[in-house]
Amino acid sequence: MATITPVDYGSNNGTAALALNPTVGIGVGTASGGVVTLSHSADPGAYTAPSGWTQVGSTVVANSGIGGFCWLSMWLRGFWPGATSYSWSWVNATNVVGATGRYNTTGGSLAVDQTTSSTGTNTTPTSGSITTTSADELLVLGVAVAVSPAVSGITLSAPTNSFTLEAQDSSITGLGGGLTDRIVGSTSTYSTAVTADAASNWATILTGFKVVAVAADQAVAAWGTPQDQPFMREPTRVVLY
Repeated sequence: MATITPVDYGSNNGTAALALNPTVGIGVGTASGGVVTLSHSADPGAYTAPSGWTQVGSTVVANSGIGGFCWLSMWLRGFWPGATSYSWSWVNATNVVGATGRYNTTGGSLAVDQTTSSTGTNTTPTSGSITTTSADELLVLGVAVAVSPAVSGITLSAPTNSFTLEAQDSSITGLGGGLTDRIVGSTSTYSTAVTADAASNWATILTGFKVVAVAADQAVAAWGTPQDQPFMREPTRVVLY
């Protein structure tokens, strides 16, 4: 039976590029997947993503009476080795906040099962619904919120339906973003919502991630051998910055 357990979470903000680091090293033989959400205040244009990362999806909401432009994307890496830091860059200058979660898996690595996106303008960013196809899945909601005229950092709270707000960044005026998640043990239809502390434009992406088996040669390609990777022999610790 596949299992998924959280390892750590983090967030950061920037303009022309964004680096995201894990906060805790991982132990011997652990296959750790990573999910990243990026919330932009303008169209970033083409991304330059780090090796091994796949874009799950993106959605955008344009300027409106109370809301600013916001662009949300979600990314997946089937393995996130040890203390490795990853950086994204993009073509157009734009503020960005990023959130990340890492998860230990047994029986394989994370892969997308179902995904959906939504947009709106109010104080309740809300996901669409997904129906999972595997009993044991990780559900991740990425949220981007933007206000115009800009107000000080927008914070998120109170996720519904047993989701947990794991990471967010509200340090950029007029822009906020975060990551909520839930690990489920049965197939069903799932959705969630969060509360923003100011009426805003918002965009959400809800994705269900399942665990899929990985061939030994693929695992070595992603991780290297124990001799190549010290983190596979003993845990390490790094600091999120």
